[in-house]
Amino acid sequence: MAERLRQIPLNRSELARESGVALNTVRDLLDGRAWPMNRTAAAIERVIGWPEGSINAIANGGAVPEVESSYDSRSGIPDAADAGATVSDTQGPDAITVSLAPGVLDGLDQLAIAQVEAEARVAALRFLRELQETRARREEAAP
Repeated sequence: MAERLRQIPLNRSELARESGVALNTVRDLLDGRAWPMNRTAAAIERVIGWPEGSINAIANGGAVPEVESSYDSRSGIPDAADAGATVSDTQGPDAITVSLAPGVLDGLDQLAIAQVEAEARVAALRFLRELQETRARREEAAP
């Protein structure tokens, strides 16, 4: 999993924040001290672009999923501008919906589609966090 975080790239704190999982839980998982419950594992898997059930499979001796990073331009996965992507917050502050132009994901297997969805959520959350931080700095600097 540490290798996957380097591929994305995402650090432990960002993974915790973007998955909604406590930082201590992420640390324990990455350090091999504890395995998360199914719901927690699914939240982490969504953020890192792994199929649901991957963390439990690893805990039971299964292989780490091989997933290309969509940050690799050779992956064939379109970037947001080429995909006609739009992002909206439709279900509250922690819910993000990403819509892509029709046909953008045609020809991709389920694993690649899951990766695109996860990486789109991560990018959207990072952008929103940066926007919030910029607004907070402006408010602090305002007279």
